[in-house]
Amino acid sequence: MNAELLNELMQISDEEEAILEQNQEITKALYTSQPGFVIESEKFLGQDSLIMVRKHTRFVDFPKHMHDYIEVNYVYHGKLRQKVGNEPITLKQGELLFLNQHIEHEIEASAKEDIIINFIIRPEFFEFIFSFLSSDNTISNFIISSLFNNTQNGQFLYFMVSDVESIQEFIQKMILEIMNPSVLSESTIKLYMGLLLIELIKHVDKVQHKEENASLQYIFGRVIKVY
Repeated sequence: MNAELLNELMQISDEEEAILEQNQEITKALYTSQPGFVIESEKFLGQDSLIMVRKHTRFVDFPKHMHDYIEVNYVYHGKLRQKVGNEPITLKQGELLFLNQHIEHEIEASAKEDIIINFIIRPEFFEFIFSFLSSDNTISNFIISSLFNNTQNGQFLYFMVSDVESIQEFIQKMILEIMNPSVLSESTIKLYMGLLLIELIKHVDKVQHKEENASLQYIFGRVIKVY
């Protein structure tokens, strides 16, 4: 773990300071302009940007919400407790959670030592990635559904990969690249993300895939096996 980066991420943000001082709830206007709680990518991404990382705001519960983008939660340090659909999940250090645009989740307040990195990704970002991924695996199917809006069902992919060194290295490189951008950062991040997804496919035995069937109103899940 990069000690310098961890120290930087541990710092209290202006939003977090206001929450601590005023004991206030989440300010929805920072995240959405809609009546319902649908977090909007335009609140964080520039017009021409397709991906960014943002440190999850600590010390406050996030009520049930969705996004108009693909969100990836990564636990850099500590843990993250949330309910995704009807499923309680505690993400541990080094684990990943991919959420599509149609899944609701709510998040328990994180402590100071819980450093969560949120990847905010517009579906169009994956057009580049999809061009060299096969379409016969769970991860590719998730991307296709998100990219082409093939389903209105909420879906998530839970990656228990804290012990996979190659995956941790790619994520760390992406975080550093986005937080310290250069002229070539956009191309570099695309390549890292492609390599990351390939590594995730290699370790598909560590993936849990769940889909919310909106018409039948139930959640079903299965652990994907290596064939």
